[in-house]
Amino acid sequence: MAKRSKYNISGADKKGQPIRYTIVRYLTSKGLRKDSVGVWQLTYKDIANIEEGNANYLFASDINFYGRIYQTIWEIDLYLKDGNPQSHSVAQRLEFLKAAMHIVAKHPVIGVGTGDLPSQYKQAYKEINSKLEFKLRYRAHNQYVTIMVTFGAIGFLYLMFAMFYAWGKQLKSQGFFMVLYGTVVFMSMLNEDTLETQAGVTLFTYFFLVFSQFHPKKI
Repeated sequence: MAKRSKYNISGADKKGQPIRYTIVRYLTSKGLRKDSVGVWQLTYKDIANIEEGNANYLFASDINFYGRIYQTIWEIDLYLKDGNPQSHSVAQRLEFLKAAMHIVAKHPVIGVGTGDLPSQYKQAYKEINSKLEFKLRYRAHNQYVTIMVTFGAIGFLYLMFAMFYAWGKQLKSQGFFMVLYGTVVFMSMLNEDTLETQAGVTLFTYFFLVFSQFHPKKI
């Protein structure tokens, strides 16, 4: 590798992974021998992929659905085996949820409130022996789980009823627009703490008010 790259074989790639292991996995993904013969069969594009930290040639393409699915499955499998979510976005989100559900298990009924969230998450990551770096220890990134952590089962059921009742009531008269609105908002809550940001609150309230006042003319 030293003759074909500026990276040292005993060093790390750009993702901080031991580059020797990235090389072995990359060679395996291409069905090449794990020796000097296999390395010399790599193209300069392959070498660049390895330096970037791509352990599989499928990961290198920007638009590759199969590669992304493969990488996601690999990340989850690796996380389940060693519990280390570092450098992998899917695994990190699983770690966020793990910490959040740890808090929910300790405070299932009324939650921890809004003021204690930072300290509770800090304690939760410590108690689950998380391998995630301190600077990456975020909240759940799931609005439904965040509501459970903050307000417990009672608050969760109340808020879910309030939101879905208001949406469902408007759905009868507004039809398509409320379906579109509800799909976007409620799906976004699966992937982000939508109501924890100004942009999310604006999206939720503004378009609800707009669509609730929209009355399509009957033909």
